[in-house]
Amino acid sequence: MGETTEHTDIAIIGSGPGGYVAALRAGKLGKQVTLIEKDPKGLGGICLHHGCIPSKSLIHTANLFHDCTHSQELGIHISNATLDFTQTQQFKSSVIDQLTKGIETLLKKAGVDVMFGTATFEKSHQLHIEQAHETLTLTADNIILASGARPMELPQLPFNGQTVITSKEALSLQQIPNSMAIVGGGYIAVELAHVYQKFGTQVTMIQRSPTILSQADPIVSELMRKQLEQFGVKILTNTEIASAAASKSGTILSTKAKDGTLTQLDVEKVLVATGRVPNTENLGLENTKVKLDEQGFVAVNEKCFTSDPKILAIGDVTGNPMLAHRGFYMGKIAAEVCAGLPSAYDAQVVPSVVYSDPEIAYVGLQEQEALKQGRQIITGFFPFSANGRALGSHRPAGFVKLIADPVSHVVLGGLLVGGRVSELISEVAFAIETASRLEDIAGTVHPHPTYSEAIAEAAENALKKGVHY
Repeated sequence: MGETTEHTDIAIIGSGPGGYVAALRAGKLGKQVTLIEKDPKGLGGICLHHGCIPSKSLIHTANLFHDCTHSQELGIHISNATLDFTQTQQFKSSVIDQLTKGIETLLKKAGVDVMFGTATFEKSHQLHIEQAHETLTLTADNIILASGARPMELPQLPFNGQTVITSKEALSLQQIPNSMAIVGGGYIAVELAHVYQKFGTQVTMIQRSPTILSQADPIVSELMRKQLEQFGVKILTNTEIASAAASKSGTILSTKAKDGTLTQLDVEKVLVATGRVPNTENLGLENTKVKLDEQGFVAVNEKCFTSDPKILAIGDVTGNPMLAHRGFYMGKIAAEVCAGLPSAYDAQVVPSVVYSDPEIAYVGLQEQEALKQGRQIITGFFPFSANGRALGSHRPAGFVKLIADPVSHVVLGGLLVGGRVSELISEVAFAIETASRLEDIAGTVHPHPTYSEAIAEAAENALKKGVHY
């Protein structure tokens, strides 16, 4: 018997943040949509099952456990706090299950046809789909590629899922390891270093560059290094992995520092977090006109169209910043474009957050970037050590820094470090998107006592009218 052929208005490959949001938006716009996900249990993508959501669940638990055992200054004395990691993982799984069911319900209500299988391009408008028990040819007026990205593998440290792991396995461990080496110094490495050190693992970070969070403002890199070391994390910078070998306990890593110093580490787990690469292989893109950039990501324009007029691409597969909220935004744009609406990707900025302790959040133009460009700016600074809510919450570390144009006072960027700044950064992003001035922020009454007051205080300080610092 011949292969079944079906047609849909819009086919979407990948059900991550970009893919499922594109499906929901297109469905609500009256389009017939087929959403294709290769993992039968993966609706919602890596973010939901192996990234954003599980990591934040574990981060919350780790912070709470640490607070229970380090709150003597607040008059709280807990002598025998214990962690049931099995129950911790069950809580994490319950959060994922609840959100997955929510997505399933939303897709059903939007009339989206969800199909589990592996899709490859036969032509620009035609997909071959391998399902568990059958194959299918699917044609579409437009196809949206939302295949995402995956952890980068190092030649000397191939993943085995047991002793040399990715963040996916690190978030699903059933027992807390005694020791862990984290290769890399980016946001995933920093977040998981905090988590497992607080859970009781002896964590060693190995970073080839001179600093961790090397893309961040130097003051942030140094502050975060000090904070991690205070928690007990060992940090080796200017250091590379020379070789790796299996041991009884896990893996023996041989490292070489820039000054020639050789070190050996015998650790139970090795987490490799050195970056991500796009999922563009085995998609049959050679049968289309889709072009990739120099890093292998799919090139798109402001309409999310690739170089093939039938195919759009969204999310991590299109490159940096590889963030779920960018995927959400692009998914909506792509769906509206396919529906004939005059939409385009016009976001001025995309906020970034590191869910460390303290948190780091930044958006727009940063001071070091402005200096490199030779651009004139003014800055406003306010420390959380002068903020009543931060002090009362025992979270005095960190600050707010605003960057603005010296003539118009239009806000250009912001850098926030401290408790709950992940919830505050959107105020700065909104100010940039609306071309608000420092006077607009300073002139907006902020409730007291709150963390958000620090943003208004920083704006006042940039205008040289602050009174609290």
